[in-house]
Amino acid sequence: MKRAVLCAATAVLVAAPVASGAPGSLATRGFQAHLDLASSSAQYVPGELIVGFRTIAERGAMRRANARVGARVTRRFPAFRIQLVKLPRGLAVSEAVRAYRRDPAVAFAEPNYRRYPTALPTDALFSDLWALDNTGQSHAVADSDGDSTATPLPGTADADIDAPEAWGLQTGNGTVVAVIDSGFDVSHPDLSGQLWTNPGETAGDGIDNDLNGKIDDVNGWDFGDDDASLLGSPPFPGYDHGTHVAGTIAAAHDDTTGVVGVCPGCKIMALKIATDSDGALDISAEIAALAYAKSKGARIANLSLGGPQWSNAEREAIRQSGLLAVVSAGNDSLDNDMALASDLDSDGPADIFSPAYPAAYTLGNILTVGASNHNDENGYQTECHALGDSKPRCAFTNWGHDSVDVAAPGVDITSSVPGGSWKTWDGTSMAAPHVSGLAALVLAQNSGFTVAQLKNAVMRSVEKPTSLRTMYFNAAPGLTGPGGTTRTGSFTRTSGRVNAFNALSALTTNATPQTDGNVDGARTMSTAQVSGSVAWPADVNDVFKRKLTRGHTYRFRLVVPAGKDYDLYVWKPGAKEVWQPSKFLRYSAHAGATDEVVTFKAGRTGAYYIHVSAWLFKSGRYTLKFARLA
Repeated sequence: MKRAVLCAATAVLVAAPVASGAPGSLATRGFQAHLDLASSSAQYVPGELIVGFRTIAERGAMRRANARVGARVTRRFPAFRIQLVKLPRGLAVSEAVRAYRRDPAVAFAEPNYRRYPTALPTDALFSDLWALDNTGQSHAVADSDGDSTATPLPGTADADIDAPEAWGLQTGNGTVVAVIDSGFDVSHPDLSGQLWTNPGETAGDGIDNDLNGKIDDVNGWDFGDDDASLLGSPPFPGYDHGTHVAGTIAAAHDDTTGVVGVCPGCKIMALKIATDSDGALDISAEIAALAYAKSKGARIANLSLGGPQWSNAEREAIRQSGLLAVVSAGNDSLDNDMALASDLDSDGPADIFSPAYPAAYTLGNILTVGASNHNDENGYQTECHALGDSKPRCAFTNWGHDSVDVAAPGVDITSSVPGGSWKTWDGTSMAAPHVSGLAALVLAQNSGFTVAQLKNAVMRSVEKPTSLRTMYFNAAPGLTGPGGTTRTGSFTRTSGRVNAFNALSALTTNATPQTDGNVDGARTMSTAQVSGSVAWPADVNDVFKRKLTRGHTYRFRLVVPAGKDYDLYVWKPGAKEVWQPSKFLRYSAHAGATDEVVTFKAGRTGAYYIHVSAWLFKSGRYTLKFARLA
């Protein structure tokens, strides 16, 4: 998502002073904008669907489901029981989704959504790598105003991940990191010796030696265009992103050239998912890359990408892959715990959203990363601030008390780009590969670790500078107040920035206990009245579950005290997470201390999820009441 004019951007928060009802009614605080976006044809590949089948569905049932719609299978992902299908001409995507969802063999059907890199690309080699070893030295700064100049600036000593200290114990030992991204310059001097080699394939013989349907997939595969070409022709549109990410993970050490990666002894499995024609990152290609990484034995995948659409297919593919998926949090200066939307250019409709996905999925094998800077502050663009704008006006990193796990360096990051060159960029896309490289060091040191142990070691070993307890907001005047503002609190699950040296010997006890802020930790509402408290940004959401019977009418009333502002949502049985559009049933959201009431007839018997959400800058107690009306 391009944010080249971030420092000068203004925005209008998408919100309604009074809103309540069912899907399709008046906009509510950003979530209705998510629903609208999910149906926008600009956000998915025309004429395609991703279909997931139930575990009990046999091949014949799958064929019949496709035949009923008249769809043709163009790609299969048997590891995940998912298919990509091409729709017949004239059949709308929305109509096809409804048809598939009526089939008992189908678990889900959705558009082939698109994802976007989460970098802030600019133009600007060990002395520049403050993120690895920060002595307070001056270093290259990202050119945020686009004038091709940026004055080097110093940071704060030890606001880094202690990479050289970690290298004294471990440099990677050939650990493989799958980089799922836009494309790669595999001939770059900092990367050419750092690539994973497929042991079952013979380079250049034009034969599919390992019989996986891919000829000469020696270092990876291009899933965007379904060939072995990992880099296009100059000027390399989009390929710079994947090359930059790969360099941060595993650029060569002590080669007198360029930069060095966090895990210089690691190997990069290059999995390109962008198409050469338009640079789009389709979820179907992402799923194919995850399946490939799993089949080839990778344990860690870097996904420096994201988008606002909740995708069942993407979520299931990540879950079933068994990989530690290290994901960027997003660059919209928004809270991933909340449904928010802003119109940056004030021309409508909303153009930035939270939550960002896959960052906000509640999966145990996802590790979500926000950006920190050379002073151990939450990420804002250095040059933007140096040129006179306030820190809030220059802020970009997303956060989330429950949905973002750690912070890592993501500001002024110098790394490789195509053509044997290097550039300095900002973005959570730059933060995630620091954590992927760090996790790979830990895995090399502890090869028997499970994914859960690996994630726990990364999270248990963070440093917790007090400066990370301040967040700068840039997204919208409606969110931040005119010109932006700051807030003190806990903005990730750990409130910390990763440390490679500490992680090598860290505890592996559970670092992500379930909270009542989402479906997986929902509390049972067994009485007619419960009380609780919410607080933004520390504890935005409380979720309850209650079994309701089909055909009966129910009412939930949220009693909002004076001076407070909370919202009420109801999610259907089978919901995996809050903010899942397909499971959205009703909401009530009014500005100020107005009781929120939702009344509905249960369409099926099962556990419904009742969701209390704090609005911005509000915190305190509430009472939730339940009644059966008929």
